[in-house]
Amino acid sequence: MIKRWPVFAFPYDIPGTLLAAALCIPFLLCPGAVFAQILDAPGWAEARTRLDRIAVAALCSFACLPVLLDLAGRLGPWPMVASVVVLAVPGAVFLAKPAPTPVPRRGLIVTALALAAYAAFVVAMLVDWHVSGGARRSLLMVDYVKHATASWVIAEAGTPPYNPTFLTPDRPAAYYYFFYTLTAVIERLGLGAVAGRQAVFGLDLWMGPALFALARTVYGQARLDRARPGAWRAETWLLILLLTTGLDLLGVVVIGILSNGANFLVDFEQWNTQVSAWLTSVLWVPHHVAGLIAAMVGAMALAAEDDAPPDLRRSLRRGALAGLAFASLAGLSIYLAIGLAATMALWLVRLALRRRWASLARALGAAALALALAGSWLATIVQGRVLGGGDPSLAFEIRKFLIVDILLPPGSPIQAITNFLALPLNYGLEFGAFLIGSLVFWKREGRRGLASELSVVLVLATAASFLIGSFLRSSILFNDLGWRVMLFAQLATLLWTLAAVRAGFEARPVLALGGSRRAAVLFLACIRLGIAGEIYGMIQLRWNRIMTAEEVALLPQERDAWAWLTRNAPRGTVVQERPDPPLCRAYGYGLYGHFPTAVSDPCNGLLFGASAAAVEARIARLAPVFADPRLTFAEAMAVAAEERVGILVVTQQDPVFAAPTAWTRAAQPLYANPGVMIFAVPDAARAP
Repeated sequence: MIKRWPVFAFPYDIPGTLLAAALCIPFLLCPGAVFAQILDAPGWAEARTRLDRIAVAALCSFACLPVLLDLAGRLGPWPMVASVVVLAVPGAVFLAKPAPTPVPRRGLIVTALALAAYAAFVVAMLVDWHVSGGARRSLLMVDYVKHATASWVIAEAGTPPYNPTFLTPDRPAAYYYFFYTLTAVIERLGLGAVAGRQAVFGLDLWMGPALFALARTVYGQARLDRARPGAWRAETWLLILLLTTGLDLLGVVVIGILSNGANFLVDFEQWNTQVSAWLTSVLWVPHHVAGLIAAMVGAMALAAEDDAPPDLRRSLRRGALAGLAFASLAGLSIYLAIGLAATMALWLVRLALRRRWASLARALGAAALALALAGSWLATIVQGRVLGGGDPSLAFEIRKFLIVDILLPPGSPIQAITNFLALPLNYGLEFGAFLIGSLVFWKREGRRGLASELSVVLVLATAASFLIGSFLRSSILFNDLGWRVMLFAQLATLLWTLAAVRAGFEARPVLALGGSRRAAVLFLACIRLGIAGEIYGMIQLRWNRIMTAEEVALLPQERDAWAWLTRNAPRGTVVQERPDPPLCRAYGYGLYGHFPTAVSDPCNGLLFGASAAAVEARIARLAPVFADPRLTFAEAMAVAAEERVGILVVTQQDPVFAAPTAWTRAAQPLYANPGVMIFAVPDAARAP
């Protein structure tokens, strides 16, 4: 008997993803050069090579484009595209100008190889893979269904988008959606060859390089570098540190032991209230990383002008850059905007105490400009979250430490006290090598660590991160405020650690960090554990066991069904799949299709402004259509029509799919394959 090897099947979505990534270069990178040139972005004029210019241009794109695209999108999706195209032409001219220093050939080759390797890694982490018996989704798709949905909604209708996960025709979505204006433009420019999910995948290929560019630029602007002779290049250490996380691996092991092996978590970050690894952040929440970029571009613009000799024209330009960046930040990541607002409040107090009135006025002017530019977006938030009956978004809570919570009885009255007392251990485990590097930096530098105004802002941002992240939480689904606001502290500790190893790490003649052998040994141990933890986390995200064998077998059939629906159903048709899926998330409507839904699921149904009570009530009305075989065809269609549903998608996981008495036996599907049936809701079922 001849053994037959399985035929390799190319993963899904790769051509569209690569096309989207390629479109990002001229249409999202080049416009940033216009802003950098006109608004005198820090780092632009002094850039020595074209790669340095490209880095600054990329940062300015994330800082300035989102709010302008939101304003253009209020006229429709094509004005968004037109504004990007108009900016791309002069931007390409600015980037094409000769730089003072050519990039060495070796540097170009290393950069190209690093970008290619990173792109291959990201694609492998995101796309669906064919496996034996079906196809497997990445765990990252838990969030990417939202990313893809927001992208195609804006590409379809402009801004502000309607609520695609809870049908509310009278009210726009109340969400921080600016990141998806970028992906919507890419989707439109793809002319049908780029789906919403592929646009987000393609842009995510550039988020890692953009984060690297941000860290490198802020490090230079803050003047932290005091490298010893023979030190490794800053870029080498920066890459190592970005691939490192805290001591999460120890936390996962402890949680697993305390739960008798039942809780070796599939999502590596969920062992505790997150301080996410850099790689996890760029893959899972690229919109928050874009928000960090916008925040720091604005901070650099204000801080650089504060350090420079007086120049009114340059001061006005950089104030405008900061205003644009802060306006974009608000709609990219509301949680980082809260952190930046606290940082700026502390900085304004410092400026006032030092009687630096010009700097104070410039910062207030930037804030006023940001409020003016983001005002229309803020109005949708107020309408949806405050006036529209949405649930409260913030609450007081001492940051949880899951290890302590497991040891205490449920509802223990001392839980808050123990979590407070455990904060140092909590943060020590989460920051790991970065805590050691930061302590070495400040022990070595002292007040010299505040050599620039930007270095002061980094300290204030870190304080704001810890204050907000320790005592406040967001209450829509998860504690995203506590997770994402820590990005400021993470950036600061990353840069302080980079400065420490550049100045004081020695392997010869004696292993030492800042003159201490013990610090060096502990630091290297934490680095190794951090990198091992990162590898474990990536494996868990990609090759997790959340999908059952039935779901693996069903996924190719689901993709085929939604592809058919995308080709044949009019855009804007309300399509409903099961609203109470087993693990809280439905995927088809937004990830594989592009259709609004009456209610997506208990989780994403809440994201764009709907209240929990409204979501639960609508799920209760629609769930029996998929779960109750006793419903007649007329009854099922009446329920669907009452919720303005035009098409129902039923899969083999739904009880009515194969039940002999279910309404599905009395109807002729529009489309069917072994795992999915698609039904039209007849017009006669709708109330007159």
